[in-house]
Amino acid sequence: GMERCLSSPRLRNMRTTSRPKESGKKADETNWTAVFFRLTSVPRTEKEIRRRIAERGCPPQTSEQLIAQGQACGLIDDDFYARAFVQAKQDWGRRRLFDELASRGVRRETVANAMEQEGVDDRARACALAVNWLGRNLSPEKVFGRLIRRGFSGTDAKGAICAALREKNEEE
Repeated sequence: GMERCLSSPRLRNMRTTSRPKESGKKADETNWTAVFFRLTSVPRTEKEIRRRIAERGCPPQTSEQLIAQGQACGLIDDDFYARAFVQAKQDWGRRRLFDELASRGVRRETVANAMEQEGVDDRARACALAVNWLGRNLSPEKVFGRLIRRGFSGTDAKGAICAALREKNEEE
């Protein structure tokens, strides 16, 4: 598990906190394990970590080893990342979630699984937003535009606005 992975000889020197001096050091002198751990201290996708470590000049072979070890330890986990992202973006529709996670390198099937596990219901999400925004006296046209930009389908946006207006009229 995590303990075995972190005690491997390659990862023992992970406590280094100073950023490598790109200018004065040769690539083979850089503590790439330390750079890798700084990159994984914030949740990131595999694609984002690959890009960032390459930008710092890490040799491809070293990068591949670090990424494989990171995946084995659970430091890089696109499935977890997608679930956490979907959970955090309660006011986004499926389309925007797919687009944003795809731009971060997460595979479509991974995003679809995350949405299924989190029980993403576009109609319910859109309704909650429509009720809130119409309650603040935004016009239905403005609410529709906002819902579309948040990644909801036209059908879900219209349905949500109609339901929210019915609810609002029943209260009055």
